[in-house]
Amino acid sequence: MAFEPVARERISDRVADALRGAILNGRFGTGDRLPGERQLADEFGVNRSTVREALRALERLGLVETRQGQGTRVLDVLRSASLTLIPELLAPGGEIDWLLMRDILEFRVEFNGAAARQAAVRRTEEQLGEIERLILGLESAKTVAEVQELDFEFVHTLVRASGNRVRVLLMNGLKAGYEKHRDLFANLYSVPFDVSYHRALFEGLEAKDPDASEKAIRAYMEMPLRLLSNIGLLDTEFS
Repeated sequence: MAFEPVARERISDRVADALRGAILNGRFGTGDRLPGERQLADEFGVNRSTVREALRALERLGLVETRQGQGTRVLDVLRSASLTLIPELLAPGGEIDWLLMRDILEFRVEFNGAAARQAAVRRTEEQLGEIERLILGLESAKTVAEVQELDFEFVHTLVRASGNRVRVLLMNGLKAGYEKHRDLFANLYSVPFDVSYHRALFEGLEAKDPDASEKAIRAYMEMPLRLLSNIGLLDTEFS
């Protein structure tokens, strides 16, 4: 299981990318020990300090653990990793992990549903005005890229309006995965864009009605789940 030498540009990052790919694609499973630094250095055609730097990057992601005298072992990502790994897990090797896609979409339903309930009672008039401005932007958007950008900001504003800082930080973490795989979500949008769910949410927030606000955003967030389920890509249940 030899690795090919890599070009000497951002060398430690390239080594880390190759090792991360090998782990996420299953070449190394949970508990497996990676080859030693010397072997990796020889296979990649780099020095050992570069390998050590790459391994430290994998440790920061929660993928591996290095112990003195025991080498470097692969960790169980569901126990050790964080949101920062989602972009790498969503489409390893260019193939979409549809189970993870389902998990992400299901999470969005619950996450944003709870955010909408809190936003209904905590939102400010300024935030309500920002949400309305974004709806107007979505109505006049000319490209799918513009719709995507405005829609993400719409949801981000809703989450900020919930007044829960931990939820906002989680949303920021999810954004990295969305940005890396923006093209995977592009087919969920069209021009002109239907803002009926957005309007229903706005009305719920304006009336400070938690039930109406949650109902509107959950219905909107369930749309891609229903679409992908209907064409056989996802197996999921709806309440």
